[in-house]
Amino acid sequence: MLKIGDNVRFLNAVGGGVVRRIDAKQSLVYVEDADGFEIPVLEIECVAVPKVSATTNVPIRENFTSKENIQEFHTTENIEKEAEEIEIFETEYGDNATIFLAFFAKNIKELQNTDYECFLLNDSNYYLNFNLLQKQNDKYFSIKNGILEPNLQEKISDIKKLEVNNWENIHIQIIAYKKDKEFDLQQPIDLSVKIQPVNFFKLHSFGENDYFDYPAMLINLIELTEKQKLAKISGDEIRNAILSKNTENRQTKKPLAKKSRAEIVEIDLHINALLDSTNGMTNGEILECQINKFHQTLEQYKNNRGQRIVFIHGKGEGVLRAEIEKQLKTRYKAYYFQDASFQKYGFGATMVMIR
Repeated sequence: MLKIGDNVRFLNAVGGGVVRRIDAKQSLVYVEDADGFEIPVLEIECVAVPKVSATTNVPIRENFTSKENIQEFHTTENIEKEAEEIEIFETEYGDNATIFLAFFAKNIKELQNTDYECFLLNDSNYYLNFNLLQKQNDKYFSIKNGILEPNLQEKISDIKKLEVNNWENIHIQIIAYKKDKEFDLQQPIDLSVKIQPVNFFKLHSFGENDYFDYPAMLINLIELTEKQKLAKISGDEIRNAILSKNTENRQTKKPLAKKSRAEIVEIDLHINALLDSTNGMTNGEILECQINKFHQTLEQYKNNRGQRIVFIHGKGEGVLRAEIEKQLKTRYKAYYFQDASFQKYGFGATMVMIR
């Protein structure tokens, strides 16, 4: 349902504008165009579109979808209920927990002026009860805490450019466990993390990785925990451990199987890829055909947890893109989505991950 202030495009005519009045009885909305005239239009013949940058003419990108955007699914009262309803998919390598803090530059080409995002990535078969803290004036306060399900990631915080110095000294606490099944006891993480603020402004700090389509600065919390433990061991303890080790029968460790990731499915929603001809079709009918293909695809892969699907919708006027985001935020709230790889698709594609 449209609201006053929404930016809209007309489905069956060229143009659009901002909704200024709504006549619910007549199902009419009054749209103010670029010239300041109010145009009465049936609500069903309008579609909301994202705001567009006045300088680049590109839709303004929202932050990654995360549990902040779907709080009704992740409140304290129903997180247990959600875990019961969603089958937890375990990987063969996931009992060897890998946990990262991931930092992204919102504009990788403007590191001196951009803001950042921080995510917690759980590459394991364990639930993580986490608490990320920030230290200031010898005191701590919690930036974000909660429960992160296996093999998922969650947005922790937006970081303004002027706030990067506050992230020089952070502390993270994590308890890993499984629900309703046996598991090997995992050591709690109680870790101080020091990040040099200058790293946020160096391009080589953000690299390609196996988890995201965007360059990221990754901090492996498991490896960092082990390094800090080793740093606290005295020289005598190290020598004694080496001597003791030499007296034991050495067993060759089997290498972990390399993680395999599901292939990304690409769905081209351009109408000429779906239909041989569009003769006689209105813009509304064309949009309906494209959205039907979108729904059919998500229905086909709904049981493939972790499956990534790239919907190629093109840049255009942003009508199809806006409708896809609307469906993801209402009908498919549990799914994670973000802009697909900019290098490969430009601003013309959205990636959805089945959860």
